[in-house]
Amino acid sequence: MEFMLKLYLLEDNGLRCFKPPCFSWNVTDVNTGVLTEVSRISFSDSNFAEPYEELISLCYSRPKLVEGHIEGHRSAHSDSHVTLAVDRILDDEITL
Repeated sequence: MEFMLKLYLLEDNGLRCFKPPCFSWNVTDVNTGVLTEVSRISFSDSNFAEPYEELISLCYSRPKLVEGHIEGHRSAHSDSHVTLAVDRILDDEITL
């Protein structure tokens, strides 16, 4: 399955859970303004040399402009995850 990469604003929404999935990330499509809550973030292995823990810490610190795609969808009848697959972090500092 081929995905079209889009620009998203990724930010921690502060939600914490005891049982997964936990939709603790707000992902806003920069072009449409559509907000999607995601429960996982993955990083393209070929584009990032940093360990996962370091990359995820960067995302917790402040909103990030990223390029990637969303995998899956949220359903009231399922415990399935929604993942933002990040291909690039475009801007390390964004002021809202």
